[in-house]
Amino acid sequence: MNILLLTSCNRIKQTLLSLSLNVQTIKEPFSIIIVDSSTPGISASQMCTQHQNEDPYNVVKPHNYCSDINLLYDAQKYFNNVEDYKVIHYSPRLNKQRGESTSVALGLMQASLIGNRQHRNEPNYCLKLTGTSILKYDLLSELPTLLNNKDVVTWHRANIGGYERSTRVFGCRPDVLSGVIAKEGWSKWCDDETGVLEQRFAKLIEREIPTRINYTGNDENGLLLEGGMAMQDSYGRERIINFINDNKIEVGNNPYIQEFLNGQIW
Repeated sequence: MNILLLTSCNRIKQTLLSLSLNVQTIKEPFSIIIVDSSTPGISASQMCTQHQNEDPYNVVKPHNYCSDINLLYDAQKYFNNVEDYKVIHYSPRLNKQRGESTSVALGLMQASLIGNRQHRNEPNYCLKLTGTSILKYDLLSELPTLLNNKDVVTWHRANIGGYERSTRVFGCRPDVLSGVIAKEGWSKWCDDETGVLEQRFAKLIEREIPTRINYTGNDENGLLLEGGMAMQDSYGRERIINFINDNKIEVGNNPYIQEFLNGQIW
């Protein structure tokens, strides 16, 4: 079974816009897991201040921050071709590094446990994306090939370089990787003082499953519409509009694509 795992969803409407586009890009049957820790009841300006303190480059602003958890549950009705749809929400929100490492661990464990009789003799393959990421093409359906005799497939984090393996996008066999993370424990996986998550992720898989990594040697630019830069307001809108037109994305009754085209989601 192919599974799309989304984390870092504090811009919930933008996440659901990206998911609406990804659902039409992915051609093979698949399942969705969303792991989120957005905090309802706190003002957007207060949360954005917290995000900026944790990461000065964070593009979450009051105009695009959204913490309406109910939208994540309600969105399932717009994705008719999705086999399973799971939402995991935990509260209170953890800070950036610990929160993302926790979200990845929770999501991969759920991905390893999803299944049905139709797929019971097939392994699960999971593609992890940051919530607002938009796939340029159907990467998810390629995972069985990319992971043919491997447990993880990785790409560089664009514009960083070095040995970092991107945690914005990677593919894996979730039953294997979730077990590796559980064995690692909190002190090296969740600890904010042991480096950013990309660095911890790279060290973890290279130490524990060094011969089981399909390291493509490429970065995210060829995979994600935002490439090496987060979506900025005007530039991001232009890219997404062109993507919608070029790929003949259907608006239908999807409110997130409609709101974006009407200028209500930035």
